[in-house]
Amino acid sequence: MSSPGDDHLPVRVLLRPIGTPLPLGLAGLAIAALVASGLDLGWVPARETAQVGLVLLAVPTVLQLLASIFSYLSRDGAAGTGFGVLASSWLAQGLIHVASPRGLSATLGLLLLIVAGVLWLTAITLVQAKLVPALAVTLAATHFAL
Repeated sequence: MSSPGDDHLPVRVLLRPIGTPLPLGLAGLAIAALVASGLDLGWVPARETAQVGLVLLAVPTVLQLLASIFSYLSRDGAAGTGFGVLASSWLAQGLIHVASPRGLSATLGLLLLIVAGVLWLTAITLVQAKLVPALAVTLAATHFAL
């Protein structure tokens, strides 16, 4: 409110609403989980490990990075953290598969265990507000741990 004699114009703040990034992030999770599990279960031949790595670099990393950024922009720190951790883990897994397509390594195993722990903590935070994403993150964490 301006008082008489005050020459300042009133300040207006306009917020542009953005759509929820959760479907984009969960789509990236579904794509990555299916491709990675296909390799682990033998649905994809071991000779195609480098191709699996390229898919992990190209698709889920990008989708989940975007979902992480837009989650933070929409003030959802838990989803932003979860999708950011997932994006970076798919990036690391993709690079490992491309660089050494001989199968699993101790480094990759340690990475997956750490990511699982971070995702379980994120799921605990998410469950208070978003049950379905919390369930998806819990399943992803369990997948990484196993």
